[in-house]
Amino acid sequence: MKKVFFNIISVLALIALVVSCEKTPVEQANDEYDYNKIFPVVRQIDGPAEVIATGLQFMNYSVPSRGGSTFAWTVDKVGATIEVDPKKPFMAKIKYDQQPLDTAAVIRVVETTHAGLVSEPKTKNIVLKRYCPIDMDLFTGNYKEEDGDGQDCPVTVTRDPADDLFGLKLDGILGQAYWWGPPGGKLTIKIEGCDNTLFFDKQITGIVSATYGDVSMELLDGAKGWIDPDDYSFGYQGKVTVAAGSFGDYPFVYTKL
Repeated sequence: MKKVFFNIISVLALIALVVSCEKTPVEQANDEYDYNKIFPVVRQIDGPAEVIATGLQFMNYSVPSRGGSTFAWTVDKVGATIEVDPKKPFMAKIKYDQQPLDTAAVIRVVETTHAGLVSEPKTKNIVLKRYCPIDMDLFTGNYKEEDGDGQDCPVTVTRDPADDLFGLKLDGILGQAYWWGPPGGKLTIKIEGCDNTLFFDKQITGIVSATYGDVSMELLDGAKGWIDPDDYSFGYQGKVTVAAGSFGDYPFVYTKL
């Protein structure tokens, strides 16, 4: 009886061992995949097509990844520094040399497969904007926000730690009683010294209307705002929206106190 019981246990153990050694469908497919049959082709290069060429900031670019392939990155027409992680060759960080005038560059990527097949080069045209250094600290401090409709409120402007070259943070926007009152909301902007412009993407300000939900600010039709390097004032035509829709657009002006 003990011998029969032992034999049953042995059989069950053997079955368990066989089952545990079976591969999942994904593992089986990976083992059977023939990397040598891959045809090399770089279909697209993702990343910014317009860059301010500071010579100080890296931009992130990538191409669709493929198992077993490596990718060679180059930049034509201007000097550039390229950094590629050997573990992720489909991604590159590119820093363009500082440019005194608007110019152009071309990113070129070539794929080499596991079998050594080489693709045709894939290119991406880049518009490089000239860089004019600006003393960002001059645009910080206490400001007055005016909304073009006779309302004003205090706003504090500080440097954006995430962007040393262009970024400013506004604290207190839309703090007028006409809007939602103090303490107001927040907005991160970027200023540029060559053409004295201001720009930012649509942002949630942190103000929440009890009736309409989150309050956001954006540039009307994406049109850039302005900065004045003489008195450090700035402004833009801002479109105020809430979760339920638009509140309209107004010429917001910030004057240093």
